Amino acid sequence: MGHYYAPYVSNSLALPASASIFAVLVIFLFPVIVAAESPTPKSCDATKEYIDKGASWWPLQHDFQTQTVLIPDGNEQRTLTIEKLSSHPAVFRVKHFLSPEECETLRRLAIEGELQEGYVDSDDGLGVGGTKKRKMGIFDANQDGRLAIFEIIRMMDDYFESHLDEADTLEMLSHMGLVLDDEGTVSIQAFVQSNTAAMRRYVTQLIDVNPSKRQRHSEMAWIRNESARRADAQDGGHRAATLDQIQARVAALTGLPAHLVHGGMEMQVVHYKEPDGDVVGGGHYTAHFDSLAISPTLPCCHITGHVPPCRPCRLATVLYSLSDTDDGGETAFPFAGGDKEPHTAATVEDWRYSSESRQGSYCQKDGPGLRIKPELGQAILWFNHQIQCQEVTEALPCNPLLGELDRSTLHAGCPVQKNTEVETTTTPWNAPGKWIANHWIEASNVPGDDEEHYRQMVRTFVKG
Repeated sequence: MGHYYAPYVSNSLALPASASIFAVLVIFLFPVIVAAESPTPKSCDATKEYIDKGASWWPLQHDFQTQTVLIPDGNEQRTLTIEKLSSHPAVFRVKHFLSPEECETLRRLAIEGELQEGYVDSDDGLGVGGTKKRKMGIFDANQDGRLAIFEIIRMMDDYFESHLDEADTLEMLSHMGLVLDDEGTVSIQAFVQSNTAAMRRYVTQLIDVNPSKRQRHSEMAWIRNESARRADAQDGGHRAATLDQIQARVAALTGLPAHLVHGGMEMQVVHYKEPDGDVVGGGHYTAHFDSLAISPTLPCCHITGHVPPCRPCRLATVLYSLSDTDDGGETAFPFAGGDKEPHTAATVEDWRYSSESRQGSYCQKDGPGLRIKPELGQAILWFNHQIQCQEVTEALPCNPLLGELDRSTLHAGCPVQKNTEVETTTTPWNAPGKWIANHWIEASNVPGDDEEHYRQMVRTFVKG
């Protein structure tokens, strides 16, 4: 059985000697991925030729169905199996990546961090008069001064984080005293002069009694190493050690360099509740991307310290299942296994506002794409962007930069169904429903950004 050694620490990324244990861990916690068949390593020249042809590079790029990975587990290592569930987009699963105790630690951290409602109520966001007209004009795709049904739905999605279908939208328009013309459109001028307060009342009441009409129905909390260390200092816990251990495993799984894996990561724990009483719809998140396309005018949020304006630059997602779910709650990739031609922004938008998408066909058993059932401790990995190689040297065959957004990674969290077998518990971190953690690895498309961000992080840690 051969070995696939994942990358690599740049020699230019020198760390202060005083970085102590942190620096040692960051540099040396690197993976050895044991493959069923070792790919033939590319020579420096071959790799350069590959990149010069405009190709992209990413870890786990070679073709396989299953292979094994050695991951750190305390002072030991253990072997886990990577399953490739889809080639387009590339989606991987590792069962038992987290232990039940680690899953509980993450759920407890979310409770300590105070779970917040994922949906944020909004006013109509339109303003008055000329402001209304200008804002509505943004959604007028062909700039004809009129809004079609799909353009109105898109506007509602943007302002209310709603997930309306055509029937909902027609009823909303009737509350506003608006009627579509023979072409199925309404003028922006008529919309501006209509009762938009009635529009707001209709949408907010609808999503209150029917959460399935929200883009997302969940509660969430951000997990940060600093908070975990402070809590450990108060009660002698081991939260931070758990987070460090998980991060080391992610390095082993992805094979990405230290300045990405340890320099730009964020974690969010999400709880999707079961349907409650007569309320329609369990916890869910409709089809979405985890990252945004590269913009020459917007820097990455992890580089700016999340000071706006900025954009999320989530190179990869590792999604952990922190609970079992017997019915519903699958992670769905609607485009998996479909056309291998790149999806454009326009084709994705057309699909997202189609009746197929609005009805959640991708969550149905015979629906399109891939659906992955939640299973306690499993990790699902995918790359939201292509990875472009910044430089090619013998020591560092690929120093990754954020590449183009891979729109085939559009994904959703399917609605959680009622599980009658689950007993009510008094411990909030064991509440029924689906618990997951999103672990995002961030990277910039600007050469040098991530290395400098990593150096600053190490300096801050040493000073602290």
